[in-house]
Amino acid sequence: MIFDFVAVRARRWNETLRQKWNSPPWNFLRWPKQLSPFWFAAATNLLETVNYLLLKGVSPDLDLESTREYDRDTDHTALQAASYYGHFEMAQLLIEHGADVNARRGPYRSALCAAASGDQPRIAQLLIENGADIDAQESGCASALEVAVSVGHKTFVQLLLRSGADVNLDNGAALQSAVSAPHHELIPLLIENGADPNANVDTFYIACAECDIQHARLFIENGVNIDTRAEYLGSPLHAACLRGSESSVEIVQLLLDNGADVNAWSEEYGSPLAAASFGGHEPVVQLLIANGGDVNARGVEFEGNALEAASEGGHEGIVRLLIENGAEVNGRTEQYGGALQSACVKGRTQVVQLLIASGADVDAPGGFYGSPLRAAVSCGHKSVARILLENGAVDYRDVD
Repeated sequence: MIFDFVAVRARRWNETLRQKWNSPPWNFLRWPKQLSPFWFAAATNLLETVNYLLLKGVSPDLDLESTREYDRDTDHTALQAASYYGHFEMAQLLIEHGADVNARRGPYRSALCAAASGDQPRIAQLLIENGADIDAQESGCASALEVAVSVGHKTFVQLLLRSGADVNLDNGAALQSAVSAPHHELIPLLIENGADPNANVDTFYIACAECDIQHARLFIENGVNIDTRAEYLGSPLHAACLRGSESSVEIVQLLLDNGADVNAWSEEYGSPLAAASFGGHEPVVQLLIANGGDVNARGVEFEGNALEAASEGGHEGIVRLLIENGAEVNGRTEQYGGALQSACVKGRTQVVQLLIASGADVDAPGGFYGSPLRAAVSCGHKSVARILLENGAVDYRDVD
């Protein structure tokens, strides 16, 4: 009788309230699509009801044993639900009756991860004492430590670390999560407990991209590879050069002072100097040049070298700075055919005039458009085309 009553209530409440409430313990959007009465009773902390059902022989892992269609994204066990919502006595009762503390299913994947998501350290301690695998994880799913870090639950993180959680599990995912979340207050805690800043190449890269000088310095002090590479994007120095915030100069200087390769190359941006030029960060460009940045370092297909990148972006001050420091105004790459053509494509009138005054060849062949004049006309920049013609361009005369 009571089983039927709970079943009816479960269906009605799920349909009526699911669309209205979304906060614990009534966040129905996280509930299984097909509620079992037993799961409902556990999730809503109906302790006497669950105890009665268990005494009547209902398995604490009823939802694991169900033959109905299973939905990985929503279906989780009664113990996982109790762990997430913080129902300590309910979790204790289920465990005493043999609930599987390491069951793998649902959005949390384990009861310990559910407790981490809900910030329930007391229940986590209970689970660990009853055999929960503290480092359990599956492909594409986070460990309990990574979950706790990602949501910023410091007390929970401390509990897991005291209990022996592997701080470098999954290529240092926990530290990387603390940097990117960001939950920066957890970074020193993880480092103090043995987190390796080299375990995940993205960790130091993200810190530099965010110009987080405090933690970049901490990682350096703990032996990070200063020239570690993120796939395609390049080195931490590239990341710092691209950012262009007020603290960019400071973190670029920090990296250079600690031996970063000023001419490191990446598939996405070429040299750090090209990255800074692309972003229009003149103080960073000055700093890189002062520290040996190659103004003529080879470029990449779509952004070109430093001079092409600055010319395309219309960064006149950087263009002037590069030329004054020896940049070849007639150097060419496959995509744009040189700095002048790059400026013509974007209609950068002042940069075009500066390049011509600095000796740029107004009829330089190559690039996607074939010449600067063709680029200006094709892109609709008639004022640029007239400047080119006034300076002797003869390659393309079809200009009104």
